[in-house]
Amino acid sequence: MNILYRYALDKNNILKDVFELDRIAVDFGSVFKCVGCGKEVIAKLGTKNAKHFAHKIVTVNCGYETYLHQLSKKIFYDEYRKCLNSKEPFYLIRKENVICNHFENIYGYKCFYSVEKNHDLTEHFDRINLETNYNNFIPDVLLESSKHKTVLFIEFAVTHKCEEEKRNSGIRIIEYSVESEIDFKIIKAHKLYDTNRKISLYNFKVKNEKKSFCEGKCSEKINVFVVYKSKKSILLELLPYIDVKKQLKGTVTYYEVLGKASDREYQISLYRQQVREAYFKGIPIKNCFLCRYHGGDGVENAIFCKIAKQSVPSNEAVECAKYRTFSSMDECIEQDKKNDEYTQKKRANYMIRRLFSQFY
Repeated sequence: MNILYRYALDKNNILKDVFELDRIAVDFGSVFKCVGCGKEVIAKLGTKNAKHFAHKIVTVNCGYETYLHQLSKKIFYDEYRKCLNSKEPFYLIRKENVICNHFENIYGYKCFYSVEKNHDLTEHFDRINLETNYNNFIPDVLLESSKHKTVLFIEFAVTHKCEEEKRNSGIRIIEYSVESEIDFKIIKAHKLYDTNRKISLYNFKVKNEKKSFCEGKCSEKINVFVVYKSKKSILLELLPYIDVKKQLKGTVTYYEVLGKASDREYQISLYRQQVREAYFKGIPIKNCFLCRYHGGDGVENAIFCKIAKQSVPSNEAVECAKYRTFSSMDECIEQDKKNDEYTQKKRANYMIRRLFSQFY
């Protein structure tokens, strides 16, 4: 079978794309060589079939996988050399973690972001060689520097992945999986994304840069627990880059910043804990989470009053004549366990009734 190729080498070993050749411009008798086996191929530039290179004499010694592997190395070499000569970048683009610590010392929380970082390989590696021995390894492409001893292997996986011995050498390796000629678009664009499923990185350190990423304009909000003169309390979500006191309204007797805001279930748990800690520290506060008659309804609300037999806001305690507080934090925790058992059972029953209501 005569395999049809898109690329071949001319008499000067310059890679030619058959799609860029014109039958009129090509000299009669021009000789092209197969990238894979080095045998002569002919440029088929007719209008009836798609342009292609085909072996002049059909050979069984040249497979498509060999052709792709040799072509990968040649295209990468040519493109990288082009970037070096023209002083253009050839990027490795990595997803890296950035830890924003702007409010760490102030409010005790950090934010985590994933950002794309462009690393110009030509800035670090100004030398390129094909199949050169390095520490008893022969990489497909070897990138070196005239300024330091660090090297980078470029490997192309056509039929098999990079050898385990290479991967375990500690030498940084970029491996690119090649399946067809279409895959060379990425190399020609001079941008290798580590998020691309075809690219694997070995022995690259995971970078966690720590800095003031937001420069104070944090998009997150902070929890602020507030107790008012009325003995009511609330857990507010405020902007971290504006002074907390300026954001508080009403007559406040106590407040505490508790870090970054989270989901509703966590907020309820956090609020309950702060209410109790404030009370047992002697801060004037009234709240249903302190009352021995409070429960949970198990569906949507945090408080169910066993006296009123209905769901109520936790600050209802301020006006309640039946309000009776726990005497210790241990009593509060014990009541929470009983409430949790009840609410889990009720939530399960509620979900079952809701499911059956869709059919009846």
